[in-house]
Amino acid sequence: MKQFLMLLFLSPALLWGQSFRTVPAQPKAGETVRLEIDLSKSKFRNFTDIEMVVLEYAGAKPAIVEATTSRNGDQFTGIFTLSADAKSAVAGLRKGDDMWENNGGEGFFITIHDAGGKPLPEGMIAAAILYRDFGGFMTLNRTPSVSFGLVNQAIAAQPELKRKYFGAYVSNLLVVKKGEKSEALALLGEVEADAEATEDELLLVIRFYERTGELDRAKGLKEKLRTRFPAGTLVKQEKRRNIQNEPDLAKAEEMLVAYVNQFPPQNDDERQSI
Repeated sequence: MKQFLMLLFLSPALLWGQSFRTVPAQPKAGETVRLEIDLSKSKFRNFTDIEMVVLEYAGAKPAIVEATTSRNGDQFTGIFTLSADAKSAVAGLRKGDDMWENNGGEGFFITIHDAGGKPLPEGMIAAAILYRDFGGFMTLNRTPSVSFGLVNQAIAAQPELKRKYFGAYVSNLLVVKKGEKSEALALLGEVEADAEATEDELLLVIRFYERTGELDRAKGLKEKLRTRFPAGTLVKQEKRRNIQNEPDLAKAEEMLVAYVNQFPPQNDDERQSI
């Protein structure tokens, strides 16, 4: 496992029998990357109409990046530009709707480097998120020990990432260490006690509390959120749920009007959620 992780993030030229390389060899955020994949041993070798799908993690969410492709014999090439804040990216080759060439289930990962040419520690966590949380899109293996290994490597290199990406850490920890939740609860307690924690972070803490059966802690934190964020996501969600569950249509309409007056929609997403 350690050997696999070192290959993935230090020299990703050959993994699981599938040869590929990036040009430049140490790509940075914002750069245009050429990904070359050798299909000589691939099930896609004799296929046509192949597309390259690139999923990057930029900011705090994944997004599809458009790739221009070409082929010369067994070499399949995709060219795409990483976002300025990209942390990691993974590619796969697709034919039709559901046939993938995905490097033996591990994906063709693009390791993003800093200005000094070193892999970004934050990129390791981003890769773990792409692999574990969104890998189903490309039918990746999503092996828990692989993603947790990446997260731990990143934290070892940059300890403050454990707090920043506590969701990824706890999620992987609970899967790898089944039945053992003390470490996870300790970290969740730290986030809950953080006066600067955002509502989104605390909502994630609540979900983990509920997932681990800590229902009293989840209930108590919800009470805190209602007071601390009176116009926040939790309050809005609960009010919308009450409207949806109201059997009296006339009363539900009155409640909806009151809700819109109290929380005027600020964008299309909020308008559609009403």
